[in-house]
Amino acid sequence: MSTVEVKMFSLVCDGCGVDANEDTDFVAYMQEFASREIATDNGWLLAEDGKDWCPECCEWDENGDELKPRDTVLLAASQKEDQ
Repeated sequence: MSTVEVKMFSLVCDGCGVDANEDTDFVAYMQEFASREIATDNGWLLAEDGKDWCPECCEWDENGDELKPRDTVLLAASQKEDQ
């Protein structure tokens, strides 16, 4: 039997770097949509700009009608990108 490379997917928070599967029995998923669906079910924010945010890096906006990245997390992420 041969060893083969397999492409798999997992989400990593753009704010703190935590892996969405860190506290689960899974390392990754075969389909990208599955990893995104599981993360969403566990409170992750998958933003339209392609950034993914764990529950610890998110908060409800002042109106309480949507989840958004915390301002401090956004600032830290933008400083990291500038380096």
